[in-house]
Amino acid sequence: MLDIDLRRFEELMIKFNQTCFSDLSNLSDDELAGSVIIGFDIDWASDFILEDTLQLASELGVRPTLFLTHNSALIRNLFSEGQYEFGLHPNFERLLNGDSGNGLDAPDVLQRLMHEFPGVDVVRSHSLTTSSRLKALFKSNKFSIESSFITHGTNNIFPNFWYESSGMLHVPITWEDDVWFTLEEGETNGNASKILRFDKLNVLTFHPIHLYLNTTDVAHYNASREFINNPDELSKRRKNGEFGVRTIFSNIANKLRGERL
Repeated sequence: MLDIDLRRFEELMIKFNQTCFSDLSNLSDDELAGSVIIGFDIDWASDFILEDTLQLASELGVRPTLFLTHNSALIRNLFSEGQYEFGLHPNFERLLNGDSGNGLDAPDVLQRLMHEFPGVDVVRSHSLTTSSRLKALFKSNKFSIESSFITHGTNNIFPNFWYESSGMLHVPITWEDDVWFTLEEGETNGNASKILRFDKLNVLTFHPIHLYLNTTDVAHYNASREFINNPDELSKRRKNGEFGVRTIFSNIANKLRGERL
């Protein structure tokens, strides 16, 4: 009982702080305890959706890493201003379905995105697609960090990161919004105290569409997808006031600002 109480006391006293992928290689496990990386997988979100979610992040003092899937007027400005950390989010999944509309092969898919956003050295594939060949492709194109592995939904404790045989750093995702609602984990497991660990690095993934909608479950998202590029219709499907992804994000941000869980 004493050990449990002591752990809870340490958890309440720890100060969570936000960090970014580029800082990881310079920090020890002790220094990373209670650190949080928040990534936004853009996933072709329309500018009005991305603008809304970045405004929310700004209001709450969160500086997310943006994993880019496409170019747009807003994204071009964000990238040129350089106020965020960026990663690339290439979509190799279409190739697996025999669709070459996004590129003739994996090198073509990656090169198209690298041409739009040069100099980025962090990568996370859409749908977390990875393989030994893709890892070799990333390394040959001077990426230094990959984050295409997820531990959310397991009871296992993984390292904060590890170096692969290629020399690249691999940083696992510890929590992701669509995994939360797909597994129907509900409000209890969506509480910040269940998501954030005070004794290790926390890598959280959010998607702008789910932040915009405050997605509550799979049915909510599926019912909204046909209106994803229609601001008037999509806004009618936001679940403000309910417990959803936007609520979780706000709670995490509040914890980063020093509020108790």
